[in-house]
Amino acid sequence: MPFSGETIQAAWQRSGGRCECERVGHGHEGRCGRELVWDLQGADSDGGWRPRRKATWGNDALANCEIRCASCQRPEFATVY
Repeated sequence: MPFSGETIQAAWQRSGGRCECERVGHGHEGRCGRELVWDLQGADSDGGWRPRRKATWGNDALANCEIRCASCQRPEFATVY
């Protein structure tokens, strides 16, 4: 089940409009922090982003939702945790 609109908005606010990815091997140390644009949700361009589960087996709660930029969402990074 996808995240609710309320959960996505809360995750966006928590992120400050920046990528929350902290995954090793994504080309950044610590949090990515790339600036994102709210209206580019689902886009694969600069400023594009998606809400993603931190744990694939987890639920759809805010604690399991992170905002990730299009770059950190690339397929080659799909299994890097």
